[in-house]
Amino acid sequence: MIRANSTVLPGVEIGDNSKISAMSLVNRDIPEGAFAGGVPIKILKGDKE
Repeated sequence: MIRANSTVLPGVEIGDNSKISAMSLVNRDIPEGAFAGGVPIKILKGDKE
């Protein structure tokens, strides 16, 4: 799930069942099942690869 006003940069992969908080800049891959947010993106909960 990607919340409102988030930007996902080209080439970035978001894992299954991951959640991206609103107003985030996704500039790196997000692992499966993680909750992430911020500018730049930070893993807030889940696998912090």
